[in-house]
Formats: sequence, structure tokens, C-alpha cells
Amino acid sequence: HGMKASLEKVRGGRDATVVIVHDDGDLATCRFLLSEYEKYGLSGTIAMVANRVLGADGKTLNTDAVEAWQDLLDSGRFSISCHSMTHTFWGLSDEDEDGILDDGGEGKPYHCKAGRITYETRDAAELLRRAFPSQQVRTFVKPGFGKHKNGIQISERAYEIIRSYYVAMRNT
Repeated sequence: HGMKASLEKVRGGRDATVVIVHDDGDLATCRFLLSEYEKYGLSGTIAMVANRVLGADGKTLNTDAVEAWQDLLDSGRFSISCHSMTHTFWGLSDEDEDGILDDGGEGKPYHCKAGRITYETRDAAELLRRAFPSQQVRTFVKPGFGKHKNGIQISERAYEIIRSYYVAMRNT
């Protein structure tokens, strides 16, 4: 999309930056982190699995969950990155697909409906932005969900889709 990036000096002339990312976005852990962040003047990123803010119907927002997370965000100590919609393997093609997951043995069969990678990446970010309008959700934290039996964890197609909706990604 024509974005350009350049390396800059660390803010305040420091030697390095440490990025604290809380994987999987657990409320109890983030509440603990808030107390520690306040004590030490820190901030960090919540890598949130988007379906944590969905209601039981899987479509509407769970307002109680959104409010609980918003309380943490209101501290100014957290930002949200997308950690997929469900934290499960999404296939290789974004098409209707059957395959075998590498489970360290014979392999475990899987089926992904067409659009699964898009659902897990783009749709997840859109859900998080809707739930938390103050958050840009411009980074993707790839879940550690295993790999295809052929050894591929994240396909070129998945990278292409992620590049379309995010400015950065942390792999696993």
C-alpha cells in the first residue's frame, strides 16, 4: 500500500526498547500487569484473541467483556494487537480446504471453509476496532497453532492477506 518505514533512534536517547506483549489476552493477568505497570511506569501490548469479546451467539459484542477490557485500556498502559479470531489453524489457501496438521505423529485432518484466513485476520481486527474504537489494531500477533504436515505454518497467501490489513506482524 505504499507505506514506508525507517529505523529511528530510540526515544529519549536510550540504547534499546523492550516490548512487553501479553499473549492471548487474559483479564486476570492483565489486571495484575496493570498494577505492575503502574508501579514501574511501564506499558505493554495485549495480543487479544478477538472472540474473547464476542457474545454466546458468536456475532454480537459481549458488553460485559468489552467494558472489563475498556477499564484496562482507560489506564493508558495498554494497546491492543490482534491475535486472530479463534487462535486455531486457518489453513494455507483461504479457499475451501482439507489437509493434515503436523501433530508429531500420523497427523490430524482439518477442514477450513473458504475465507478462513481472512476471518481470522481482517475480520478479527475489525471486531476489535468496533469493540475498542480508541485502538488502531495495526499489528498482528500470529498465534502458535501448529503447522501443516508439509511443514508450512503460515502460507504466502496468509502473509499476503495480513500485509493487506496490518503494518507489522510478530511470528511465532
